[in-house]
Amino acid sequence: MGVKGLLTCLSSITRTVPLEKYRGLTVAVDACSWLHKGIFACNVKDLARCQRGVGTDGGGRGGTRPTEAKCAEYAARKAELLRRSFGINVLLVIDGDSLPSKREEN
Repeated sequence: MGVKGLLTCLSSITRTVPLEKYRGLTVAVDACSWLHKGIFACNVKDLARCQRGVGTDGGGRGGTRPTEAKCAEYAARKAELLRRSFGINVLLVIDGDSLPSKREEN
């Protein structure tokens, strides 16, 4: 995923800053990276069963939501953590192909 070699190319103009510096600002985050991490925060076997149409996660934790929703919730929790802890507004960006239904707008 992403642009190969991008971080290396930008290394001369990047610097590490504390998150507090972004308080009150809005940042865009590549949602795919957080969704990918969310998959591993979930029970991977439940996710595989859900993708095969076998069912949802009962998992003994009282959960009845589909496992896929739990993966998305991981990203939402990360965004909420940044908002609550650092006052940072997060826009989750999902890059992909143009939607056929929006052909006239594009």
